[in-house]
Amino acid sequence: MTVFKKLNQGYRTSKSGLAVEVIGGDVVGKLFILSVEEDDLETAEKIMAFIESTELVMCTDLPSAPLRYKALCIDAACRQVFWQGKFIELTPMEFDVFHLLVRRPGRVFSQREIYEFVAPDSFDSSWTGISSIIYKLRHKLNADFIQTVYGKGYRFLPP
Repeated sequence: MTVFKKLNQGYRTSKSGLAVEVIGGDVVGKLFILSVEEDDLETAEKIMAFIESTELVMCTDLPSAPLRYKALCIDAACRQVFWQGKFIELTPMEFDVFHLLVRRPGRVFSQREIYEFVAPDSFDSSWTGISSIIYKLRHKLNADFIQTVYGKGYRFLPP
C-alpha cells in the first residue's frame, strides 16, 4: 500500500490525508501522509524513515512568524507582502510564487517546479505562465529580488 505522495518524486496515491510541505536540501514538494493500519508496521516505518531524512515544515492553521529581509516583510499567515513599509498587493498565485522563492533564498527553481508547487491540482499543463508572474512580481515590487538563471529558472536574492 502506498501511503505518501511526493510531487517531485512520483509517489502516487488515490487517498487524501494530512498535507505536509517539504522544503529541504534540493527537495521541494508536498507530502501527503495517509492513514496507516495498525497492523501495517512496515508502512509506518517507511513513513518515519522518510520524515527523519527530510526537513519538514508542517502546514497548519497556526500563524507563522513573518519572513523578513531588511525592508522586505512577507507575512504568510495574512498572505501579505510589505516592501519599504508599503503594502504590495499580489494575486494569490503571485503571492504563492513569491513565497516559495523567498523561503529558499538562492535556490534555483525551474518554471515547471514553481508551477507544480503552486498549482499541483491544476488540470492546465501549461506552466509557461510563470514567466509572466515573475515579470509582474518584479514590476509590483520595483526591485530586483528575483533573478533569472538562464536555462535553469528563477531564484530569490535577499535585499
